[in-house]
Order: sequence, then C-alpha cells, then structure tokens
Amino acid sequence: MKDNIEEIPKIINWCSERGVNFVDFQPVTPISMFSKMEALEKKKSMVPEESDLSRLSVKIEEGIKIACDLGVKTTLPLFKYYAGDYFRAVSRNESFFFFNRIVDPFSCLRIHTAPFLDYDCTMRLCPVLCSGADVKKRSLADGWRELEGLRRSIRQGRFPEDCRFCFCNIAENILFSMVKNPFKNIGIAGKLIVPLLRLLRK
Repeated sequence: MKDNIEEIPKIINWCSERGVNFVDFQPVTPISMFSKMEALEKKKSMVPEESDLSRLSVKIEEGIKIACDLGVKTTLPLFKYYAGDYFRAVSRNESFFFFNRIVDPFSCLRIHTAPFLDYDCTMRLCPVLCSGADVKKRSLADGWRELEGLRRSIRQGRFPEDCRFCFCNIAENILFSMVKNPFKNIGIAGKLIVPLLRLLRK
C-alpha cells in the first residue's frame, strides 16, 4: 500500500535475518476477504496513486536486487510487471477484468484445486468470491458439487464481479492461462516465464 512502499527492501532484509526464504508481496485492494462483510472505506485511501508509482517501481527493483543477493525468493519479479497498471485500475474502479491485460484470456486454476472454508461455514471457490455453499449440516463433497455451476461459468470466461481485481495465486493462474492459450500469449512468455518458474519452485 502507499504507506509501506519504502519498506519493501527492509522487509526482505528482516525476513532473511530470521531464516525466511520466501516472501509473497500482494497488493492492497479495496475488497473484503470475508463474505457478507464490506471492506472498510479507508482501504481505498491505502491504494497507491499515480504519484506513488515511480517510487514503487524503484523500491521493487531495490527489493529484487536485495532478494537475489540474500538468496530470498519473492513475488517481486512478477509483481513489477503489473503493479502500476493494477493500482491505476483499482483507483479508477475500472469495470473490466484486470488480468486479461496480462494474459488473454485469463483462466483460474484456483477454483479447481482448493476450496476456501469461511468463518460462517460457507465453502467458496476463492476468498474473494461472495457466493458459496453452506456446509454447516452437510458434507464438504456436497458443497463442492453445488459449486460446479459457478466453476463452469468461470471456466467459460464469465467471471463474477468479485473477480475484477483478483490477486490470489496469481503466479499459478498466469502460468495456467499461458499453458491453456500458448499462441495467444507467446508475446509475454519471454518476460514472465522465468519469474513464474522461480516462484513455482519455491
């Protein structure tokens, strides 16, 4: 977020000193991670503005260099490719699906591999999705089957509104999208394949 841009290199140093060998940097977003709960209004003020983005770029590059020197793996090499565009889209509250700018079409692997069980016993395909299956009084398998219609819809590229500013499992999802549509995304393969593979070997 805008208030901790300067801390990116410091966080990597701090983690390295404590034996942490992987640091996952994720952008602040104006959405809630909990169903039936709105995000705090002040989250919008945490999103970096246009005037913050050049400073963010510098600190990401510093973080990448320090991480390489210390042998710490991070998501920064991937994040630097979409950070500026991502925060611009969030601050403008753009209506299209953001990650189609990076890979086209964007496909979600997460919805097939790991359901999310919320505090109220709602099984969801992903933490950012509001809709889900109530599994208080029935099996998880039944809940998983109930969500098949939503999975099918997302597979066909009909993403819910909640997905607009998705950032969950982004390395796996971008690689999945590239594998599914290699010829459409051949232009970005050279830029992203090395940082993606490094992340997936963490």
